[in-house]
Amino acid sequence: MHRQTSIDAYDAVKRSGWVNKSRMAVYDVIFHRGPLTQSEIEAEIALTTGRKNVTSFHKRVSELEKLKLVYPALTRPCRVTGRNAIAWDVTSNGPTQPPPHVSWRKKFEDAERRLKALEQQLAAMSPQMDLIPPDKSIDGLAHDIQRLFLVERKPLVEAVRIVLRGDQP
Repeated sequence: MHRQTSIDAYDAVKRSGWVNKSRMAVYDVIFHRGPLTQSEIEAEIALTTGRKNVTSFHKRVSELEKLKLVYPALTRPCRVTGRNAIAWDVTSNGPTQPPPHVSWRKKFEDAERRLKALEQQLAAMSPQMDLIPPDKSIDGLAHDIQRLFLVERKPLVEAVRIVLRGDQP
């Protein structure tokens, strides 16, 4: 039996329209059958939709948790796997506002902006700390950091450390 606040939140989520189709499918299953484990959610969706590949739905649970629409209610043996697992349930929170969409272009521009700020900090610090190896220029270091960060997808701080320590060219 659901409390009225959970029912109100469920209705608000459905009306809001900003929870996409796959998230709504997971939210729906948890609301009507929860608390459920990840495997139970996937099994329930497979049963109700007839889909065979439902493994992508486990990601929706963490997305719903970030939106504060579900929470880890308890740990118990899963009815599908038999192992102890977290069972998820709906919260009484309704949607407040849709999460902001951030385009890849915006993420890239933000990363470039942070990289330029680090380059400036590095340039300001290098005379005092003698960080730059004699065979490298600021531009060379910046290029190496940028390659590690953008191409090899290293965290920015790690990329700076690697380059400054001379672990990689």
